[in-house]
Amino acid sequence: MSRCFEKFKLADKNKDGFVTIKELIEFSQMEEKKANEIMKKYDLNQNGKLDFMEFSNWILESEFEKVDENKDGKIDCEELKKYFNLNDLEVEMIFEKHDFNKDGKLDFEEYSHWRKRREMNEEFDKIDVNHDGFVEFEEIKNYYNLTNEEVQKVFDKFDVNGKKKLDFCEYRTWQRNVIFKYFFDIIDEDCDDFYLLMKNGDGKIDYEEYKVWQKELNSIKVFEKVDTDHDGLLTSQDMKDYFKLEEVEVKKIFEIFDQDKDGKLNLSEYTRWGHSHCDCRKK
Repeated sequence: MSRCFEKFKLADKNKDGFVTIKELIEFSQMEEKKANEIMKKYDLNQNGKLDFMEFSNWILESEFEKVDENKDGKIDCEELKKYFNLNDLEVEMIFEKHDFNKDGKLDFEEYSHWRKRREMNEEFDKIDVNHDGFVEFEEIKNYYNLTNEEVQKVFDKFDVNGKKKLDFCEYRTWQRNVIFKYFFDIIDEDCDDFYLLMKNGDGKIDYEEYKVWQKELNSIKVFEKVDTDHDGLLTSQDMKDYFKLEEVEVKKIFEIFDQDKDGKLNLSEYTRWGHSHCDCRKK
């Protein structure tokens, strides 16, 4: 399970889906002044508490700063190799997959992209005791200390190919649902404020509807980061600077997704690009 998620659950003492400044101080054993600085930097919607995404950004950026030995805001091959005790081939493969702008360094977004996937892979390998590329019933039961009934529910839902064992994609889907369920259960205690999520009009929010909502929320958060002048529109320069894109890449994005042809992307246009961008990367 995600290291950030495990830490978030520990910090979220009252299980309301947020980490308050008091919980942050208790969790990290830091001074109140330092906790206030973290809140100021990572509490993007300024509601006085950290949601899971904001908390994760703090955890990952703290680690990023440790790896970034020369403090230039990027991680080079040697820094990554030294901090994680990797060999040359491992580092080469990481940069090949995650150095999206091919500048020979990992910025924070690229580092986060790699780190989240590394954690999932490492945990999968730990569970896969016989190293056959699958996690089996007993392996999951032993690793997570689950009952037979609990493991069976996992397999009933996520063993898509019916092999009686989970491949990495099935395992990843299960783990993502574990995280969604944590927050879904919190919301489900008082669902009166969430009728807008009910796409099928059945009076309930199912997992798929909830996940769509979360995806939209994440798009808004990134949009607000990219929108440096906070006018609700993204210029080509905003996109170029934030995502480290080439001029030709930005031009193509605007040609396809700037539907009203005003030379800027509104939230709806940006979201369409974002979803398309994610789908392309998965392929």
